[in-house]
Amino acid sequence: MGSRADTMAKDAGIRLLLVRSGPTAWDAGGRLQGAADLPLSETGRAETETFVRSLGRVTLATVYCAPDEASIETGRLLAGLGRRLASRVQALPELADPHAGLWEGLRQDELEDRYPRAWGQFVEDACCVTPPEGETVDSLHARMMPVLSRAIAKARAGSRVCVVVRPLALGVLRCRLNGLPITEAWRQSGPASAPEWYDVDKNDPRLSTIEQAPAATAA
Repeated sequence: MGSRADTMAKDAGIRLLLVRSGPTAWDAGGRLQGAADLPLSETGRAETETFVRSLGRVTLATVYCAPDEASIETGRLLAGLGRRLASRVQALPELADPHAGLWEGLRQDELEDRYPRAWGQFVEDACCVTPPEGETVDSLHARMMPVLSRAIAKARAGSRVCVVVRPLALGVLRCRLNGLPITEAWRQSGPASAPEWYDVDKNDPRLSTIEQAPAATAA
C-alpha cells in the first residue's frame, strides 16, 4: 500500500485524455486536411459516439479542442453525450493543425507522385520539410505548447481534462508526452486503439517548449 504522501502526490496531478478528432470526409478519402475546416462525416460522428460510450462513467472538468468544426463537434460529443460528461468545451486557435499549403486536399498517393522527395522526407522527419506555402511543425509546436501548458495549469488538482486535436497536433502531443522527438510527429498521428490517458501536473516539463525542432527546408 502506498503512503499517504504518495496518495496526495497522485491526487495533486491531472488526468489528461488526448483525443484525435473524429474523421472527416477528407480523412476517409486519405486526403491531407491541414487547416481546412470540415465537419465530421456521418461515419466519423458514429465512431465518435461509440468512443465516448467506451469511456463509461467519466467526468471531465474541461474539454479543450482545436477550432475546426470536426474537433469542436468531437469535443461537444465528449462533453455531453448521454449527459455523463458534464464539461465545458473551449476551442483554442493555437491547437489547430498547421496549414498544409499546396499539399492541402491531396491524397497520399498524389503527394508521393507530385512531391516524392519532399513527402518522403516529411514522413521520416516531420520537422525537416515545410509544405509549399504551408506551416512548419516547429511553428505548430511553438504556438501550441504554451497555450496548452497554461490551460492545464488552470485545472483543479485531481481533475480530468480532455484535449481534442487534429492528426498532426496529436502527433506532436504524443511525442512530447511519451518522450519522443517531435520529428516523429507524422508517424505518431494515427488513430488510437484505446483511450489515451496521461498523468500530468501543472509544471510538467513535457508540456513546455523546451524541445526545439531543427530548421525546416522548403519543399
